[in-house]
Amino acid sequence: MTYHESSDYGKLLESMRALIILKRNKMKELKKQIKTAVEEAGFHVFLRAEGYALMKDESVGILGLPHIRVAFAENVCSIWIRDPYSLKLDLLNIAGYSPRKYYEEILNVMKKLKEVLEGFKKYAEIVSISIPE
Repeated sequence: MTYHESSDYGKLLESMRALIILKRNKMKELKKQIKTAVEEAGFHVFLRAEGYALMKDESVGILGLPHIRVAFAENVCSIWIRDPYSLKLDLLNIAGYSPRKYYEEILNVMKKLKEVLEGFKKYAEIVSISIPE
């Protein structure tokens, strides 16, 4: 992977984000559906102070590779990619990934999360989702 490729994947990862502001108290149900969708996609849900870190395994976080973060605050759920530009080839190799495979796994999980959020549109004031096609 060249610096240019790493930068391209970093831009794609940085562009991935989602936000939902719920009208009604449906956060407990949303959290449950997020966990289910993520686990069905082969990722694990790791608790963090603000919500979740979503990764294939915890080595991703230990190595400082990009991963999906989910934050909850009252009726708001925000999803983004943490450290989107930290795609270092040596660290990806340690974790057993090629840059493309790693990106595609994150993209797959984000698409699953998009489906979950879209299922809550009728309970939402705002739903904003940005995922490259």
